[in-house]
Amino acid sequence: MPSVDVMTSPTITAPAPARVRALRAVLPGAAALVYAGVQLDAGVVVASLRASSTVPEDRLNFPLSGNVATTAEIVWAMSQVFLLITLAAFRRSPAVAASRAGRVGATIALVGGWLFLGGHLVCLTFRDALLSDPAGVVASTLFGIGSVLMAAGFIAAGTVVLRGVRWSGWRRVTPLAVGAWMLVMIPLQFTGLLQAAVAVHAITVGAFGVALLQQSDD
Repeated sequence: MPSVDVMTSPTITAPAPARVRALRAVLPGAAALVYAGVQLDAGVVVASLRASSTVPEDRLNFPLSGNVATTAEIVWAMSQVFLLITLAAFRRSPAVAASRAGRVGATIALVGGWLFLGGHLVCLTFRDALLSDPAGVVASTLFGIGSVLMAAGFIAAGTVVLRGVRWSGWRRVTPLAVGAWMLVMIPLQFTGLLQAAVAVHAITVGAFGVALLQQSDD
């Protein structure tokens, strides 16, 4: 019998449904806004409790105590997960993906975000530890290195966005603003101005989230 050539058709990947694409488009910006809202609330609440708290200032959970401290750390850690979603999407966004410096900067910021999550988990597990205890040193180290990496990463990626043409108007400065303020926050972590600095940080991330949402409209 003569041989019959069987032609195989190429595999075609069906595009994601419109609802899924829409969700992927708005999720990074929405996640940033959730994170910003939680951090703004945390900055205001913690600042208001500093003067009246009976918790020693050299403890990880200052100025919160008991179940309140545990609940707060859980909420803060969950908000950090939302920020990680934002950072992972930002790394793949057209504003930075075409630039090696942009991708590297966004990756560095993402690593810093993971370190922040680790710091929150340590605080959750050892909430009553002293800052001088091993757990306190580990948490402080994670937050410190995470701050440096996020500041450096956002500044690098933000510079790429600022010089590029993908984002226009005020949106172009938002990633750089996040990084610049995080750089300012590094020494403020060891002062009584930390909570106020966190509130300003939340505002900068909120603006960044709105910029991402507008990118999804584009």
